[in-house]
Amino acid sequence: MVGRRVRVFCGIEPASVWRALCSPELQAALFLGDAKGEAGWVDTNGREIVEPFKGPCVLIVPSGVPHWIRLQTTTEVIAIFAKTEYFDEVTKGARLCAELFPLRPCIAEDHLIADLVAAFAEFRNRRLSPGRNEIDGAGGLLALRLIAAHLAPGRREREEHSGLSDAVLESVLSHIRENLAEKLSREILARVAGVSQWHFARLFKLSTGKTPGRYVMDLRLETAKSWLSAGKRSITTVAHDVGFCDHNQLAYNFKRKFGVSPGVMKTQPAPTHRTNSSLKRTKAGEIFVQSL
Repeated sequence: MVGRRVRVFCGIEPASVWRALCSPELQAALFLGDAKGEAGWVDTNGREIVEPFKGPCVLIVPSGVPHWIRLQTTTEVIAIFAKTEYFDEVTKGARLCAELFPLRPCIAEDHLIADLVAAFAEFRNRRLSPGRNEIDGAGGLLALRLIAAHLAPGRREREEHSGLSDAVLESVLSHIRENLAEKLSREILARVAGVSQWHFARLFKLSTGKTPGRYVMDLRLETAKSWLSAGKRSITTVAHDVGFCDHNQLAYNFKRKFGVSPGVMKTQPAPTHRTNSSLKRTKAGEIFVQSL
């Protein structure tokens, strides 16, 4: 869609790589639904920045910034291109930088963004060809609103102090539970969350009260303790199934946490009572297990 001052791409893109080198236009791209991928750009110091993302999210790229996008899934995309001068009234001299950020908080604070996204989805679904004035109006306004959200005072601080969203946190915790025997590095978990490694570590600790590594280790040891108490698996099998390289590594970490060896735990009778557990978020953002 091409207007007089704004160009808008709205469509379904297959998993692929987009490349754009020093575009003379500012780009605001929305990756909707369950999009997954990576975005890379060159910052003001000449360093290449690569960040994974998980939709729905927004990528702002100022004019003249080399960047690329790799889509790992078929993705609904709205990409808006316009001259930087078009946004002078909103930026008011503020220096824009390339950044990925989640879309949902923007919609929560500005419902017009959701309405404009829905309008472009309607154009695409009905295969309509809006006029240039409509493209300039809707596309320009959506880009303006996204940039205003991007520059909003305290936005990043609010995101960093709120931790991961409930949906993203549950995705990460589910991945850990379902892949306990596999490698669970911070890099892998950050990809599941769709944020950078450094950002993920901060947000995960805000949400759970533990670092990713500590959380994974504790879950491995608690699971090993449960399985050993049941007495149906060998220590070597348990060690492998919860992600330790051998029984010696399990024994070392197990004794540090519980004060007894896996062998002693295996010979103890299994508890006869049952408990149900549920996850609850405290006011501080911690996750804890409460027996009911």
